[in-house]
Amino acid sequence: MGAEIVAVLDTTPLSAKAAAARDLLAAPRMFARGLGYMAALRRVRVQLHHGVRLRAFEGTNGVDAVRFADRNGADSILRCDAVAVGFGLKPETQLAELAGAAFRYDPLARQWLPQADGRWTMRRQCLRRR
Repeated sequence: MGAEIVAVLDTTPLSAKAAAARDLLAAPRMFARGLGYMAALRRVRVQLHHGVRLRAFEGTNGVDAVRFADRNGADSILRCDAVAVGFGLKPETQLAELAGAAFRYDPLARQWLPQADGRWTMRRQCLRRR
């Protein structure tokens, strides 16, 4: 099964990120993990949009697109065939679960996460129907 991430849409405003910086630095491993995730996404050329406002999920028999306003207020549409939603600093795991991934408990994140070995790349961890 192949996979492709179209984009990551982050709804957190920059001001909220700046206000949380001190608290994040109190958990340096979690902070570093988040920076590592963003770097991995950039390496595989996944679009990262920060400070967006979600407008709508579009489609007739499922999701065909996501409509959002970027941090400058300009409307954009991204074509896709699945959407994963996460809240806070917890990673989204629904797509991995749908694909039948094995899970392990991560004490740092305090949640169940898909199992991965060191050979996995960001491309292999993401799911999208082809």
